Amino acid sequence: MLGLTGDAARAAAPLEYASGGALPPVLLLHGTNDQLVPHEPNSVAMFEATRAAGDATDLRLFDGMAHEFVRLPGMTDATVHDVAAFFGRHIVHAEVFATALEAEVWAERVAARATR
Repeated sequence: MLGLTGDAARAAAPLEYASGGALPPVLLLHGTNDQLVPHEPNSVAMFEATRAAGDATDLRLFDGMAHEFVRLPGMTDATVHDVAAFFGRHIVHAEVFATALEAEVWAERVAARATR
């Protein structure tokens, strides 16, 4: 799209920077009907790569939404809610969430829900 090739294209690709500790927490918001930048492989690949590298990453897919869906009525509130929750989990209260995720009690609660 930008006419970049070779090294310049690789340097501009966010996926090239998906390695442990190289990125700050990343939130990906993407519509599943985006014709300009399809969510697969783009956001899905970025999510999987950053997760595999151990970086804090969340992916929120909006079913049936196109590119720039946030401009649609009601979508700003939905995305702002996701952004606020993301910052709460990964920035503002990161220690609380890390402790909860590591706690045995948390694992037991997840296992109990899975058996319901």
